[in-house]
Amino acid sequence: MLSVICNAQKKYSKGNPKKIWKTTNYKTGDIPNCLKFIPSIVDKKMDNFLKINNDSNQDAVIKLVKLDYVNKTEVTSRVSFIEKHSKYKIKNIPSGKYYLKIAYGTAWKEKANVNESCSCRFSLNPKYEKGKVLDFTPIKKQYGTDIPSYSVIIDSSLLKQTPPKNDLYYHDFGEEIFVDSSEKLKAKE
Repeated sequence: MLSVICNAQKKYSKGNPKKIWKTTNYKTGDIPNCLKFIPSIVDKKMDNFLKINNDSNQDAVIKLVKLDYVNKTEVTSRVSFIEKHSKYKIKNIPSGKYYLKIAYGTAWKEKANVNESCSCRFSLNPKYEKGKVLDFTPIKKQYGTDIPSYSVIIDSSLLKQTPPKNDLYYHDFGEEIFVDSSEKLKAKE
């Protein structure tokens, strides 16, 4: 199961110590509340896009992650919920190389934690995938510049279900692939 601890912008009541998981009802393009702490990185000068077609029978939460080879870091640029059998377009992506971290599943749930952060995950049939690198670096040509855009199809049907683990940062191409190191740092604070 996907579990992410983060500092959400939404404040939760500390009154319920049972930490009840609440089912959410997000639509395509929504940013789950538990992931709203991730700032959307946009470059209005870049007239490009990444069109994502979720052909899966499961909902998906995607992270567009920028690779920084010089500093050997990865930074989440965008996050979106995409309903099953839906399409979504991310626009104005800054120059650079990126890949998708994808969590698939049914019944996205969130719960408040005592420290005013929250946890979130797909509670049924969770699956995880890491996409190929997409290069959004403009290509200078003799008579202008080409701005790359991409269309990808995501589908969880060939992936195996990730078995639930108690360890929050389970590393078997499961939850670890969806949790950034910056999120781990926030989780430890």
